[in-house]
Amino acid sequence: MRIPIRIRLALTYCAVFCVLIAALEAAAYWSVREAIHSIVDRELETRVAGLEDHIGRHLQRYGWPQLGASLSERPAFQPDYLFVRRTGGEVVFDRTWAHQVPVPDSSAVPQVATLEGPGHALRVITTRKIFGGTPYDVSCATDLWIPATILRRLWLWMILSVPAVLLLASAAGYWIGGRALRPVSGIISAAKSIDSNSLADRIRVPDTGDEIQSLAETMNGMLERIEDGFRQVRQFTDNASHELRTPIAIIRAAAEVALLKPASLKASTEERGYREALHRILRQAEGSTKLIEEMLELARVDSNTEKPSLVPLDVVRSLSHACAEMSALAAAKRLKLTFRTSQPEVSVQGDEERLRRLWLILLDNAVKYTPDGGSITVLVHCPDGKPVCDISDTGIGIAPEHLGRIFERFYRIDKARSRAEGGAGLGLAIASEIAKVHHAVIAATSTPGHGSNFRVTFP
Repeated sequence: MRIPIRIRLALTYCAVFCVLIAALEAAAYWSVREAIHSIVDRELETRVAGLEDHIGRHLQRYGWPQLGASLSERPAFQPDYLFVRRTGGEVVFDRTWAHQVPVPDSSAVPQVATLEGPGHALRVITTRKIFGGTPYDVSCATDLWIPATILRRLWLWMILSVPAVLLLASAAGYWIGGRALRPVSGIISAAKSIDSNSLADRIRVPDTGDEIQSLAETMNGMLERIEDGFRQVRQFTDNASHELRTPIAIIRAAAEVALLKPASLKASTEERGYREALHRILRQAEGSTKLIEEMLELARVDSNTEKPSLVPLDVVRSLSHACAEMSALAAAKRLKLTFRTSQPEVSVQGDEERLRRLWLILLDNAVKYTPDGGSITVLVHCPDGKPVCDISDTGIGIAPEHLGRIFERFYRIDKARSRAEGGAGLGLAIASEIAKVHHAVIAATSTPGHGSNFRVTFP
């Protein structure tokens, strides 16, 4: 599946952003947890120091029974989470928690751990102290319910923020990708609009100072080289056509003059052979003249030296006159040429002489490739308000593999072309160029053996 670059950039940006956010959230969670534990540990160390001072000052005076009662009455010591025993001996103070939670060994002094207490986790610090010359293991703990609640809420907030982060990252990536690729979209649009008739146009170079600007400049350089190549080919075609017109005209004139002398009934075989050769020369000269005229017409269209004068004209009248001109050729092959129109007048913006040339090319093809006794139908109508001209015949048709190339220059369909004399494959190419000049669209449909239809649709 082809995914646009903009979407790929958005997905990549979103993925990288989400990985970074996940790493940052994990680091933030760990930092908050460690900060909370650090604060709790300092508070426990402060309690242990106060407990050490209190026991050290009162143990010799009161003994453990009275001192234990004193500790139980002091909330600052949190007596419910206090445990004191002689090292390796009896427990001298214990309220509730030490019977339910295992107390870590004090071999490493001091030792800090998190244990599961009655209902909530406990943070415990165990250290060894000397009171009255006797070592004691003192364990102080505190409830982690509030820190645990803070951490749970922080974790929940992080989890719930994931969809919003994904949405914002995707939107930001899509927006950034769009801004980054906007000049590329402009280059694509400009490149699509440039064809063989508009090679002088250039792509606007964005002042970005990056690879996109370099791409636009490179494409403009390529267009300049292509335009130079096209200009040289057009100049060669134009010059060659002009240079060939004079010698071909001289050959035709010489052959026609030679054939003006009437043939004698007693002409020798050699003389009749000469006259037949002259007829062949004349026919070839006439075909060459037609080819040269077609090449000159294409050269003029390509060079844009002759701008067409598009004025309002009646396409019904133009096409009917063309049909009248072709009626004699159609009658010679016993073809039925029918002209119909849905309304008496259809106005288009056009050049009268060029439109006449367009109709004659299409009608001439229809006459050439329609067998004797067939029919040609010409229809002018306006579906959806657009002027449309259809020229249909019952001729030999065009095979599907050739249909898409019939408007190419010098393209010939051998089997079909061999049935008619002359033609170099330029007629339909000229028709296509004339249609473009009128901003019209020419299209062909055909069924081999059942005829063809050429449709010209005006804007």
